[in-house]
Amino acid sequence: MKQRYSTPQREERYAARAARARFWAWPVRIVLFGFVGAAIWQEPALSPRGHAILKDVAARVGERLEESEMAQSYLTALAGESENTPDN
Repeated sequence: MKQRYSTPQREERYAARAARARFWAWPVRIVLFGFVGAAIWQEPALSPRGHAILKDVAARVGERLEESEMAQSYLTALAGESENTPDN
């Protein structure tokens, strides 16, 4: 005779599955928005208004990076590392 799951066991499995789904929902959503933003950045015809907003945000972020001494030192260090790495 086959053993059937009782209702509490089934509910526990469903609750565990729902918890895993909720756990992965936010990272997947962030990645999805990133991919959509990259697509709009690469192809302005997909969303001209969205592309204009992205250009404005990129300009503002660039201005903030130029104003920040810590960001400048970090970018300088990154540029220095890339210049010192040997090419293969």
